[in-house]
Amino acid sequence: MATSSLEMQAIVMRLNGLRMPTSNGRCLLALAGLVAALAVSITAGAAAAPLPAAGGAVVSVSAVAQPWRDVHLSLSRAGRIEKILVHRGQTVAAGQVLAAESDRQQLVQQQVAALAARSTS
Repeated sequence: MATSSLEMQAIVMRLNGLRMPTSNGRCLLALAGLVAALAVSITAGAAAAPLPAAGGAVVSVSAVAQPWRDVHLSLSRAGRIEKILVHRGQTVAAGQVLAAESDRQQLVQQQVAALAARSTS
C-alpha cells in the first residue's frame, strides 16, 4: 500500500497531537502572511521617508561611505586598458565586462607573424 507524502505528513502530525490545516485554515494562514508582508512594506516605506528638522533648523551630518566589498583584479596577460566601461560607485553584475583591453599588442603580433610567413615563402 503506497502512502503519499501528504498522507505521511498527516500521520506524523496526528502522532504529535497536531492536525492538518483545512482549506479554510490554509487560506487564513496565507492571508495572515500577506497582511504581515504588507505591514512590513508599509512601515519600511514610512521609515525611509526623511523627516523635516524641528523648527526649520539645518541639520548637518558628515559620514564616510564604505564599499560593500572590495575586489582585486588580476589580468591573465600584460596589456593596456583602452576603455573603462563602468563608473565609480556603479553596481556591476557577476561576469560583466568592466574594461576593454587595447588590441595594439595583438595587432603587432599578427603583423610580425604575417611578415615572418612572407619571408619564409
